[in-house]
Amino acid sequence: MEFKKIERGCFRELVPTEVRILFMRHADHEENIVTSDEQSKLFGQGQKLADAGIVIAGTVCSTADRALMTVLGTKAGMGKGSCTITDPRLSDLGAEDPELKKNIKAAAQAAGKPSEEYIFEMCQTSDAIYEMMERRGREGADALWDFAQQFRGRTILASSHDGSRMEVVIASL
Repeated sequence: MEFKKIERGCFRELVPTEVRILFMRHADHEENIVTSDEQSKLFGQGQKLADAGIVIAGTVCSTADRALMTVLGTKAGMGKGSCTITDPRLSDLGAEDPELKKNIKAAAQAAGKPSEEYIFEMCQTSDAIYEMMERRGREGADALWDFAQQFRGRTILASSHDGSRMEVVIASL
């Protein structure tokens, strides 16, 4: 990941009613624990963000260890801590319905497609899946909104999961 040094004015100043959200997918993991190679990358990512002049006022993430480790590793690289909370409204599908996640993963594999692509195709044919994804997007957007209210005029960092959460949250925002 490449970042250019941000000179003052590259990011416009936020007005007191705005919050800038840096939203990232959790790092690669094994058994929900971020790998040591990924931890090094997160630290380096944090250093590059700090070098670019980005200051994180607070952090919110999924309850999954991999999401928490992602934001903590990034902040460690920035050399500065801040308030960090977890929110189940940013959690992956497995936290909500482990059996459904397992079935989707198996069906996607049988179809030769990534799970994320498969679940979005399911939204076109299943009202129940569409409604679930729409609800998950609203929940995640609400989680970001609720957290962001205490950091108006500043930047926050958020980490969640792809497929069943991040894309639908972004669409809901």
